Amino acid sequence: MIRRVFPLALSLFAAGCSTTGPIAFECRGLEGDKGYAQPQPQSAYVRQIRGQARPGALPRPPAGLAEMMAPVEAAAPVQGSAPVEDGKAPVLTLEQALQQSEQEAKAVEKATVNAHAFAEGWSFTTPNQPISADLLLSGGGQWGAYGAGFLSRLHAKGFDRNYHFGTVTGVSTGAFQALFVGAGGDEDFRALSAVYAPPSEAYLVRRYRPTMLAAVTGEMAAIARLRVRLEDALCSRALLAQSLKVGQSLSPEAVAATCPMIARLARSGGTKVPGLPAPPALSRNVFVGMVRADDGEFMMANATRIAQDLFTADAVRRGISPASVRNAQQCLAGIGLASAAMPLFYQQVQIADPGTGGKKRTYYDGGVRQSVFEAELAQARQSAENKRPIFVLRNGPTALLKRIRAPGSKVERDVPGADEKVNNTANPLDAAMRAEKIVVNQVEVQSIADLRLTNPDGPVYFTTADGFHDFTPSSPRAFCAKRNKDIMFDDLFMLCLRDYGAAYADRGTSETLLLDAWTRLVTAQELKRR
Repeated sequence: MIRRVFPLALSLFAAGCSTTGPIAFECRGLEGDKGYAQPQPQSAYVRQIRGQARPGALPRPPAGLAEMMAPVEAAAPVQGSAPVEDGKAPVLTLEQALQQSEQEAKAVEKATVNAHAFAEGWSFTTPNQPISADLLLSGGGQWGAYGAGFLSRLHAKGFDRNYHFGTVTGVSTGAFQALFVGAGGDEDFRALSAVYAPPSEAYLVRRYRPTMLAAVTGEMAAIARLRVRLEDALCSRALLAQSLKVGQSLSPEAVAATCPMIARLARSGGTKVPGLPAPPALSRNVFVGMVRADDGEFMMANATRIAQDLFTADAVRRGISPASVRNAQQCLAGIGLASAAMPLFYQQVQIADPGTGGKKRTYYDGGVRQSVFEAELAQARQSAENKRPIFVLRNGPTALLKRIRAPGSKVERDVPGADEKVNNTANPLDAAMRAEKIVVNQVEVQSIADLRLTNPDGPVYFTTADGFHDFTPSSPRAFCAKRNKDIMFDDLFMLCLRDYGAAYADRGTSETLLLDAWTRLVTAQELKRR
């Protein structure tokens, strides 16, 4: 009797909890051979393993440095009136962006002495220009508060005067961070810090309770509120709505006033935006990683180019349509949320490109495939002679955590260690959650280690949130433990993580130009000498 009644009761209960369904975006220009999002090139080894190379033969090596650099000049952002197809230059791939950044750094070196002023061991003398570097941002959900605190404090201490992030890549929460870092203004870093200090979890997501409802709803939390926060960060809701209602073309200055963060993102990429200071000598390109659900391809979306296409010479001359501004906002918000759409945890994201038929495609969190990404590093950075550093921010700890209650305490907290409780439960959802943590932990750590495997002796630095559980925050409201194991965005815990990230950044000293705020990854040569 009970076996018959329980399913019926569950079905009646679930009837009032209909699935939210995917959250949908439209982004014209996202797909296709010239689209903003391109598949990550597979290495020669992967192609061979997958049978895409002739059996018994070695796969063809990647193009040489000269070939890789050849198309970069043609793919540079449009700043003048040079005619290009459809008024737009080809979209830079990640590899081309890396090469462009290398070229720009070399040009700066010719104009100024010692632009790459590294001494042995990668400590510094006195550089005359910021050293061109790359920043790779991992996923981590609410743990992104650590990275927000760390990056914001480094910026406030002048880190940008010593290092220029020519290429920024991000997945999941790192994709959100990448947009703010890519824009690069003081106000963007202040906004980054504020985003990761929400007044409550409900400010960002609508979490279903109990967690077991995920079997009915399809996810543990709906993210429409997170969409609103990201769209508001990119553009003024009121100004954009008014422009769309009026329908008249906008001046570049009006677009910059409506969507200041998008305008700064375009400027950082090297595009001249009327009303803003001239573009910097060293440009910045931001790439967001997400996984296409249908074929499993890891897609790299050029966020900088989405912003730049608002300010092409042709658009500036004719006037910028409000629909184009809306498209840029939706493209950036769409790829940001798509990169964070972890199956089971968050509401799924679909993006349709009206320019290629409007077919809706589902995207998953970039962390499903890899934590940090930067293609073909080994080609240009195999040795310490190439002094361009790679900085990796792991938004979270590298140790698996267990939840304990200390003797005499009424509060549970997460600390590093083996969790014996998993041996005493048959709850499939708990088991799935634990498995997800193990997989993510391995992917996060291995992604950083892989940088050294492909780049044995170049300068690689990283930071993680390890040690958070022993930190005493300065904010009076902050609390360095999740108050509930199921909560996704614990506002008090995020305040602690943000404080911890700032405190970690404070380890950097002026004598080393703040480099000691990071941990240097040992080189292959150093391991051989051990």
